[in-house]
Amino acid sequence: MYVGFDAKKTVGKITTVVEQLKNKSTLFSNLTEGKVYKYFIVWVGNSEFASSDNIENSTICFKIEKSWLQDKSIDQDSVTLNRYINKKWGQLPVKLLKEDSKFCTLQLTFQDILSLQ
Repeated sequence: MYVGFDAKKTVGKITTVVEQLKNKSTLFSNLTEGKVYKYFIVWVGNSEFASSDNIENSTICFKIEKSWLQDKSIDQDSVTLNRYINKKWGQLPVKLLKEDSKFCTLQLTFQDILSLQ
């Protein structure tokens, strides 16, 4: 998985952390519906930094094993990235970036963080 974005302001180093979880996070009271491949949390800077005032041209890219999709009878075109905001889940469409015999690499690209809310 990778996360990319352009900073609109010069602020020095921006810490970005992607945390893959073993199970669902205790930070969220409910789960998204459907089958979940993996849980992860993305942290960009501090809570005030991750806004459309500071970042743009954001990308999240991730891989899914084709065998998992086949085992769960999931069409790769139906895969979404789900985001938790304002105490509810929202589905974000992704596009196929590339695939090989084992993995589908999917990408979510958005202009500003507000488009995800």
